[in-house]
Amino acid sequence: LRRPPASPSIAPTRPGPPGLATAAAANRPLFGYVAVLAVLALAAIMATTGQLSEVLTAPAFWLMAVLAVLADARTFVARHRRETSVVITPSLCFTFAILFCWGLAPAVLAQLAAVAALAIRMRYPVWRTVLLASQYTLSFAAAYGVLVIGQPDPFGKNGPPSAVRDVVAVVAAVAAWLLI
Repeated sequence: LRRPPASPSIAPTRPGPPGLATAAAANRPLFGYVAVLAVLALAAIMATTGQLSEVLTAPAFWLMAVLAVLADARTFVARHRRETSVVITPSLCFTFAILFCWGLAPAVLAQLAAVAALAIRMRYPVWRTVLLASQYTLSFAAAYGVLVIGQPDPFGKNGPPSAVRDVVAVVAAVAAWLLI
């Protein structure tokens, strides 16, 4: 017996768990959001890649970057009263210090390595890892923008530091990081 040809108006169905197609369709806006953030983060990194040339040979940078990765390799997960968890990432302390000393691209490079360590430890899916990395990159870009405008001089390289100006610039950078 010959089967009649399939009607072109009927789309073939894929085998798989029920509801998988609807779950993918429901997450489409989320994946679009992640993609937009990733493109913006990549643009921020590309704008400051020139900063990497001077830090690749700086032992202090590599020490701070390794400490950031090691800190996130043993990330602390706090449980909230409502059965939700909060992930504490101590790498941010090290990468913020890298941002102050060497700029945006080196800080993002260190934070991306720390995010990779965190994602492996927490078994995050790829989309969540990309989202986290993109959010951190854009937050650091906002903080870096504030630091460029405020020009803090915490080490007094350009003469006597203006403590008030430095504190305001650093606090504003932290605020910008938190807002993004």
